Amino acid sequence: MEEYNLNDIVIIHNDHETNEFFTTFPNANCGLSLQEIIDKDIGIGSTYIIMNKTDLPTDYTYFSAWTYNEESNQLGIDISKAKEEQKDNIRELRKPLLEKEDIIFMKSLENGDTAEQQASVARKQVLRDMTNKVTDLSISGSSIDEISSEIEETWDKDLLGEDVFKFKKIYQADGSVQVEKYRKSLS
Repeated sequence: MEEYNLNDIVIIHNDHETNEFFTTFPNANCGLSLQEIIDKDIGIGSTYIIMNKTDLPTDYTYFSAWTYNEESNQLGIDISKAKEEQKDNIRELRKPLLEKEDIIFMKSLENGDTAEQQASVARKQVLRDMTNKVTDLSISGSSIDEISSEIEETWDKDLLGEDVFKFKKIYQADGSVQVEKYRKSLS
């Protein structure tokens, strides 16, 4: 087996029972050799790939949609799963906006303001249509970062504000990690 600095690598594999994507970040101070870590954490005979951390994609926004194809020995992304995650994120922030519009509509109904009723209906329709933009998105990129970026472009900052779900992580050659985390508590 090729020699690696354990602090510089990541082992990518699928769980042999669930086929779920996993990453293992070895620690050079754990007292185990790379082969012992692989045998213990991944399983003897399992397929895996060893990558330098600096070669990992930087966009972790849809990390739960990342995949590892054992046949091609490549990282990828389940586009359908990433799109669903984006739609769920939109729905989460859209919900209070729709509730606010419901109040505006009811007040305009009580006041007999038909112009405001129509405007409120139109605003609610725009909010409801936001997930269609994700569904209808045709992906042209091939890498995880490219695909993630295309999906992130469906986020409407004017209506929803900054994308609080965006998450980037860049492993530097010196061993440091640059993290750009936008996720905020929504409660």
